[in-house]
Amino acid sequence: MALVLNEDQLLLKDSAQSFCQQLAPVSVLRRLRDSNDETGFDQAIWTQMVDLGWAGMAIPEAYGGYGFGYGGLGVVLEETGRTLVSSPLISTVLLAATAINELVVPRSMPTATSRVSCGNGVCPGSCISRSVAVTPLLGGAGFSLRRRFSRGR
Repeated sequence: MALVLNEDQLLLKDSAQSFCQQLAPVSVLRRLRDSNDETGFDQAIWTQMVDLGWAGMAIPEAYGGYGFGYGGLGVVLEETGRTLVSSPLISTVLLAATAINELVVPRSMPTATSRVSCGNGVCPGSCISRSVAVTPLLGGAGFSLRRRFSRGR
């Protein structure tokens, strides 16, 4: 894995940095906090993030994503962290897309990934915990993801 950003990643970083500084500064987070907004994020900003393709970053191109992978997503997450952007980016893209990529059978991938990449599948962290079991591996060697099955769902 390269530790230096390539040209595409540098352009993505610059774009994400500009977006976050101009449209999602810390003042937006403070406004959400002070208004006790139930969603916890600004829907207009999330829509713009989706329009930029950020929701499809961790999804393979073959399934409607943008193929930037986790390297590109990491660049965007770093920039969103700088201004404390409150959005469903981590829960929807990092967590849900990873779970979908790892657990969904190939014939169901287009349906599952299209909801994430087009922003319609906003997934709070709790939806991941209900459908995916995360088990630490012995010796600190990582984690295991496993589908949870339940009756009536």
